[in-house]
Amino acid sequence: MSALSKHVRDFPIHHALVLGDVMLDTYCEGVDARLASEAPVPVVRARRHVYRAGGAANTAVNVRRLGASVDLLGVTGADAASELLRRELERHDVPTHHLP
Repeated sequence: MSALSKHVRDFPIHHALVLGDVMLDTYCEGVDARLASEAPVPVVRARRHVYRAGGAANTAVNVRRLGASVDLLGVTGADAASELLRRELERHDVPTHHLP
C-alpha cells in the first residue's frame, strides 16, 4: 500500500480547520440568442443558475467529501448570496455556525 493511499484511508479520523475567503460561485447556463450590438459578444438567454461553494468554502466541502470532519471560519454578508452559500454548505454536511 502506498503512503498516499494510507493517508486517504485514514482521512475520516482527522479534523480540519479551514480559514479563508468564502464565496459563492454562480454559473449561468443558457443559450446564446444573438450578438450584442455594441461588441461581438454573445447575449445569453439564461435558462438556469447553478450555485456552488467557492474559495475556502469549496476547500471545506472537498475536505468533508474525503471524510474528515471540518470547521469553516470566514465572513459572509447578510444577503441572499450568503443564504445560498449556507444551503450549499449544509447540503455537503459542512457546519456553518462559524460564519457570522
